[in-house]
Amino acid sequence: TVWLFEPEQGVLVLTGGPPGAPPIRANLSQGVLGLTARSRQVINVPDCKLEPLFDPAVDLDVDNDVRCMLSVPLVQRARDRVRVRGAHDDRAAGAVRLAQGLLVADGVEDERVAETLAAQCVVFIQRERMSRSLAAAEKLDREIKLAREIQMSTLPSEMPRLADYDMAGQFCPADETGGDTFDLVRLDERRLFLLLGDASGHG
Repeated sequence: TVWLFEPEQGVLVLTGGPPGAPPIRANLSQGVLGLTARSRQVINVPDCKLEPLFDPAVDLDVDNDVRCMLSVPLVQRARDRVRVRGAHDDRAAGAVRLAQGLLVADGVEDERVAETLAAQCVVFIQRERMSRSLAAAEKLDREIKLAREIQMSTLPSEMPRLADYDMAGQFCPADETGGDTFDLVRLDERRLFLLLGDASGHG
């Protein structure tokens, strides 16, 4: 199983759950899984029944048949991510839990394979999150362009003519689009309707 760390909530969330079911969450203080995420160290449990940290609720021993467990941290290296607020340390991205398999006596080979698997998981997670961010940015860009087109279409295409007056208008939003508008409409030979709209904020 693969668990991803949600920094906003400070919990691990199980991925790949049943569709429509509420996500399974685990605190970092719970079980071998939580210790793995906190310490960012591989934890090899040859006998879960003898491990005091083993928590069936978090370590998913639903049928009470987990004999051994290998818990591997998913670590996003500082050099592989955008630095946030000056952070330079490695960041926990989650944990991979391998259970029920028979581990070799010293577990070295299993740990090596599991760490390789975890490294590949981190790469996939980073690419997937980047793809989602890129898609969201592209969607926002399309919406902003559409909003600008709509807004510009409400502005007068040409200035009305009125005796003894020269008129001009200019719209210069601070961002791609804004909430302001103006219009000038000639009512008759002597009267002009002038509209100025100023919407505060964005959205």
